[in-house]
Amino acid sequence: MSTSSIKAVVIGATGPTGSRILGEILKSKNFTQVTALGRRRATLLPEYGVDQEQEENSGRLIQEVVEFDKLDFESAKQYFEGAHAFFSAIGAKKASVDSETYLKVHRDYATKLAGFAHQCGVKHMLIVSTQGASAGSMFTYMKLKGQADEQIAKLNFPCFSCFRPGMLDRGMKRGMMEKFAGAIMTSMHVKDVAKAMRIIAENFAAESTDNPSKNVVNYYNNSSIWKLCSESS
Repeated sequence: MSTSSIKAVVIGATGPTGSRILGEILKSKNFTQVTALGRRRATLLPEYGVDQEQEENSGRLIQEVVEFDKLDFESAKQYFEGAHAFFSAIGAKKASVDSETYLKVHRDYATKLAGFAHQCGVKHMLIVSTQGASAGSMFTYMKLKGQADEQIAKLNFPCFSCFRPGMLDRGMKRGMMEKFAGAIMTSMHVKDVAKAMRIIAENFAAESTDNPSKNVVNYYNNSSIWKLCSESS
């Protein structure tokens, strides 16, 4: 397909990473339509210089408020049919939700919608996971992320791009523990993760027409994410 005709679906666009993914892909003219699915409408960050009202009025940005628990294939397929890339950055702070919701947000919603996307022929799945993600981890967050990554990999998308950054710098939304950890550990700003995801989506779109690939799974850590950002505009 042409690099300049990518249609994308995004979940988690109200969060610190997802909002920057939304900004990155709308700033790029290579994305012709973006559908944001969420529990509430997303607001574009001023730093990306994108006129949200104009994008929505033109139909390039479509926002759908949905209840993820109630979504089934019949109600969700309208969002994924004809789409090329599916970005998942959905998440929640453990202190802000109960344990059941935490499990759903960090594992079940992403895997369920990935299944719908795959059924609709979406070629590229991109997800924000975490460093140390493992289905066998003793830590709940890493375990849920690892389980989600494994389940999505088994769907056999033509391309599955799994981003596993370490400590994330969420800017003004950082909690006290994140600020403390960031002072002694190397952190990565969420805008860099978002930029790298946009670059990978564009690269795959450019390559998939002439060199179709099947069932490729790529993992990106801090160093590979920074490398992508430094080598591309």
